[in-house]
Amino acid sequence: MGTLMTQTSPTPAPFPQRTAWSNILGAADRSSDHWKTRMDFLVRRYWKPICWYIRRRWNCSPEDAADLTQEFFSQLTEDNLLVQASPERGRFRTFLKLKLQDLVLQELRRRSAEKRGGRVDIVSIDRTAADAVLDLGSPGRTPEEEFDRVWATSQLSAAMDELKDDLKARGKAVVFEVFWSCAVSSPSLSYRQCAEKYGVTAQEVATYVFNVRGQLRTILRRQIRESVDGESEAEQEFQYLLGLLGQ
Repeated sequence: MGTLMTQTSPTPAPFPQRTAWSNILGAADRSSDHWKTRMDFLVRRYWKPICWYIRRRWNCSPEDAADLTQEFFSQLTEDNLLVQASPERGRFRTFLKLKLQDLVLQELRRRSAEKRGGRVDIVSIDRTAADAVLDLGSPGRTPEEEFDRVWATSQLSAAMDELKDDLKARGKAVVFEVFWSCAVSSPSLSYRQCAEKYGVTAQEVATYVFNVRGQLRTILRRQIRESVDGESEAEQEFQYLLGLLGQ
């Protein structure tokens, strides 16, 4: 998917003033009326990378990895562990992996003890969640590298969903469809084939693809800016993300 990010938008939008660290810390503030909404956002954004990481790091089955991921987020919420996170302590991904080390090992020990006692309680989840992590990706990557790679693809997926919804709301759904057919789907269509399929000119196809790439970069930059402290770190993180998507 690295080819999606090869062009820049000529007029990138400014970064929002409100950062994701305010969202993270807001999820830890139980006095806020919006803490559940912010926690739900964090779960959606990090569920899949964490699930992959657990499977690779602790050699779990897809079902157990999904169960442990759900248990991790339950403990993160119930014990309000987010109060321990802060931008001064490093990236939020690093914080999550450190907490996973503690909580997953504790949970695995608990399950082992319950199995010896003849009783095992497995959290019930949607089977599609476990199915989503059946593919382990490249066996040459470390669990840490795999976590970051899945995090990057999750960021791109979220950016695409946001842009697709925005274009649809503005009556421009065909723009995204053209981009998807030319730059994402496999096999992809040529500009000429897209023009014939969607009833536009080849030049319009080229313009749509260029614009969507730029808009995706703008959304990705905003997402990154919302998860770090400072614009210098944001640029480093953005370039790192692009490198992961280009692998």
